[in-house]
Amino acid sequence: MTLVQFVYFKISFGLCLFTRRGDMKRIGIFLCLLVCVTIFSLSCGGGGGESTANPPEVNITGTWHGTFTNGAQSFGVTFTIIQNGAEVSGTYSATSGGSGTIQGTFSGSSLSFTLIQTNYCPGSYNGQGTVNGNVMTFSGSGSDCTGTYNGSGTAMKS
Repeated sequence: MTLVQFVYFKISFGLCLFTRRGDMKRIGIFLCLLVCVTIFSLSCGGGGGESTANPPEVNITGTWHGTFTNGAQSFGVTFTIIQNGAEVSGTYSATSGGSGTIQGTFSGSSLSFTLIQTNYCPGSYNGQGTVNGNVMTFSGSGSDCTGTYNGSGTAMKS
């Protein structure tokens, strides 16, 4: 229903309520209240259904370099992240030879992600992280064709 249709309906409905003689004063008051309510409604609306959620405090878009440690093994990692609101996507690579895609969410300073290894040894890893300025600490676990990995790491935004 458009605004014009809405106002027409409200006026028609209001006038039907006051059909006796001498109700002109009530009709005037009704129309005045209707105009006030309509103006108030228009000034408060305006969102068009868009989300009013606060954007994340930190934007993590960029390239992050760091290390991941899995027991006695430690190797370098690079994340290239694109943040769009709370959604995170991108790519990653590791000095161990693994590389693939990143999908996840970011809220406040908390990151939740899934890495899908797409190169020679397919696998997937789930993780969580915390971002403090240009430093990300993270942990995760998953597996690929060489076995299971469970560890943690730190990366810095460059």
